[in-house]
Amino acid sequence: MPDQEAAQDTPGVSTGSTGRVSTADDRAWRAAWEAALDDLELTVESTEALLRGEVPAESGTTPVLTAWLPPRLDGPMPGDLRTRALALLHRQQDLIGRVRHTSAGLRHQLQLVERVAGNRRTDEQPVYLDIRA
Repeated sequence: MPDQEAAQDTPGVSTGSTGRVSTADDRAWRAAWEAALDDLELTVESTEALLRGEVPAESGTTPVLTAWLPPRLDGPMPGDLRTRALALLHRQQDLIGRVRHTSAGLRHQLQLVERVAGNRRTDEQPVYLDIRA
């Protein structure tokens, strides 16, 4: 394989496990895609932790989620990252459903609290709250 032999003598070019010639640009492109998937996985893991009621130890408070900005990636995703990306997509879709369900439950609880708070006098403190009513 002349390409592989030439690659061994060319700075910045190597052959991967597939035998395909790989340049520094290819490695940077792959690293950029892996970093993008890493960031998405961290966001999913953080959101899952919030749904479990976990607060990051370093902050001591509920974290503020920032708006997601898509990464700037040149070229298509490497084919061997497809399985990882699809698994991440399924986790995100599952998480979306769980967030919707949790949000609906929280809205219902907030409505109950507002109903109770709106019906009591300001000079009284509740002694007993019937949450089944």
